[in-house]
Amino acid sequence: MAQKCLQKPHLEHLIFKIAEAPWRAMAPSTANTYKAANKKRQRWLKEKSLSNDIESFILYLADQASEKSSSALAISSAAFELENGRMETDFKTFAADLIAARRREKVRARSSPRLLQASDVAKIIETNLVLGDPKTERNTLLALLSYAALLRASEVAELKWSDVTKEAKMLKITIRSAKNDQLALGRDTFVGCQPGSTLELLLLRWRINNRSEFVFPNLHNWSKLSSSAVSSIAKKLIQRSGLQGTHHNFRRASANILQLNGLRREEIKNRGRWRSDQGMARYLRDSPEAQGFRKEEVQEEEVVDPHEEHSYAFKLAV
Repeated sequence: MAQKCLQKPHLEHLIFKIAEAPWRAMAPSTANTYKAANKKRQRWLKEKSLSNDIESFILYLADQASEKSSSALAISSAAFELENGRMETDFKTFAADLIAARRREKVRARSSPRLLQASDVAKIIETNLVLGDPKTERNTLLALLSYAALLRASEVAELKWSDVTKEAKMLKITIRSAKNDQLALGRDTFVGCQPGSTLELLLLRWRINNRSEFVFPNLHNWSKLSSSAVSSIAKKLIQRSGLQGTHHNFRRASANILQLNGLRREEIKNRGRWRSDQGMARYLRDSPEAQGFRKEEVQEEEVVDPHEEHSYAFKLAV
């Protein structure tokens, strides 16, 4: 077919259209990740004076397995196949074994991270917030809203003011696209936002000072932040509070507190916009409440709900 098109110059554009179809068929973020993985592999091959063939790719994968995660290796493998076609069975097995071996190494070395509590989020806000300073007001609101709405870093980066609607004592946050929503059907997440609460006051203050259509823009040119910038901001906020964690910890912490407060897993899955029970289950830890015990049977201290006004153990001085 390609030969026929080459013999007819007016049909050459069809070859390029067919070649680009696999890239255009996937989510833009996924395509960009795969393209970046291929560029990195090409640089390594050039440094090692190796050709772009399957044998060289297996050597590359073995080299990367010494420092990269199994997920990164899997991305490299999928990116290679997308660019070069499916690997033969033997080479596919080699690649799968390298990825599986790296995954087992990480599991053996993994320690269970400390789960952020509502009091930790309160500490993060109190430690970092300086009223009147646009940067700290933006950053602390980013942390608070990420926690309350179980937002992914990519969702925070894309969030616009038109996606945030106040409805009585509640915020409706529209997520127009997400990594697990490749058809961009959109989802709504609802967050408790009482009049006079910290969340409402921070939103009102920041909306006045913000000159961008994005809720969390770059303060230098008011353009959209990248997902990596959102993650970096969250990590710095947590570290300045004497804690350890990443932006992902806000989403994980909120899901577990909802579980402790007795929400059913289906309700938690809907709030966090997970597509599958398996995807959500990786976030939740075992607890008596998750196994059918009533909250009053297992604890005397009240567990706070990140979606209610009283869940924030601090007040904003205005």
